[in-house]
Order: sequence, then C-alpha cells, then structure tokens
Amino acid sequence: MGRKALAVYIGACMSRNSMPRMRGYIFPDGKYVFIPQVSSNQHAPGPTYRDLGLDEYVHPSYYGLKVHYDPEFETFTYGEYVGKADPCTKNLLQLKPGDYLFFVTSLQFSPGSYRREWWVKLEWAYYIIGYFEIEEIFNHKDLNVAAVQHKLRNNAHIIAGDTRPDLVIWKGSERSAKLEYAVPISDKNIPTSLACEIFKVDLRKRIRPRWWQTYLINENRLEKLWRLIKSINIIHIF
Repeated sequence: MGRKALAVYIGACMSRNSMPRMRGYIFPDGKYVFIPQVSSNQHAPGPTYRDLGLDEYVHPSYYGLKVHYDPEFETFTYGEYVGKADPCTKNLLQLKPGDYLFFVTSLQFSPGSYRREWWVKLEWAYYIIGYFEIEEIFNHKDLNVAAVQHKLRNNAHIIAGDTRPDLVIWKGSERSAKLEYAVPISDKNIPTSLACEIFKVDLRKRIRPRWWQTYLINENRLEKLWRLIKSINIIHIF
C-alpha cells in the first residue's frame, strides 16, 4: 500500500462546546488568521491569545487566557488522545511514518478593499491550512525520553506537563508546512465536488459531521488533494 493520509479538525469553531465560539478569518487574498481553542488547563504554562497577537480577532475577555496551540508549525508536532473509540481515532492510529496529516479549520470571510481570489468563499467554509509528513510517532511511554531529547519541546501537551496515558504525539518532518493560503474543501458545510472525491463523501446521503476525517485518504485520492493544494500554494512535495 502507498502513502495514506488523514485530515483532522483544529482550532475554534461554532460548536456549543467551543471556547471561544467563533471561526478564524480568511481575507480576499486567501491569507487567514487561525484561532486556537482555549486551553482546558489555565494554570499550565503556555501562550495566551495576546501572546499570539490575536487581540484584534477575539473578545477582550479572552486576551489573557491560555490557548491550546496544537498543532504547532515551528517544529511540527500534534498531540491527540486516542482512548476514545471513533472513526477519527481509529484512522489516526493507522498512520505510519511517511504518511500525512492534514489540518482543517473553519474560516469566516472578512471583506477588504482588494479583489477576492477565486477560491475564497463569500461566507464561511472549511479550509486546509497545513500538513505534516509524519516522521515519528510517540506513544505515552516514549514521551519522557522524547521530551528530554527536545523533539517535542514545542508541543502544547508537553509544555503543559500532560501525563494522560492515551496521549499520542505525531512529529512532522522538515517537509511539513503551514500553508500561506487556506485551501477550501467546502462552501459552508457542503463539500466541494473535488472534496467529495478526495474524502469519499456521497451527497445523496446525510453528510456526517466532520466528514473529512471519516476515511483514510488513499494514495490516488491523496494525489488529487496535492493537486488542489498546489493550485493555490507554491509547495514542493518529494
């Protein structure tokens, strides 16, 4: 079997359980602002919304709150709890070094005085904003050693001293990237026609929440996803 991939949701959203309950922003040129969720442990070390320069985009009551900044795109790490039984977790555990993780968030259009690019949606949509080429995968038993080696020093879970036994952290290679321009896979919640092919969505059936993480992306559909990303961003895939 060739390389495979999975797309997972990150950041704030409009769910009742989301703090802050909002979307990030996308501008007419396709550049964007990603809004992380509030950290569940406000006493642990970590950056605040103000530290990340997000004062302009969140309510003042959030300025000083710690954020769960995961994934991070400085050294390319992403942590997740795998103790829950759902399709996303099952798929995450099937990924191996050499496979890919893609990161999806929801972005609200923010008008400007310049021309809107063809791929930017007029209201809101789900967009891919980055990806990891997986280099290493660390289970809980590996984390102390890995932290000492500084491989995971920038990960939000490591910074916060997370000790949950079901924590797994994926480390991306240097060929991972945060995209300059967000890549749409929907118009509001409705997948684009190409996204239906890539993520195996049948519009004749009820659309599942977070439909992009229901199935692993096989090598053929992964090639279609790369073509979509490269139609908007200059990237080099080896």
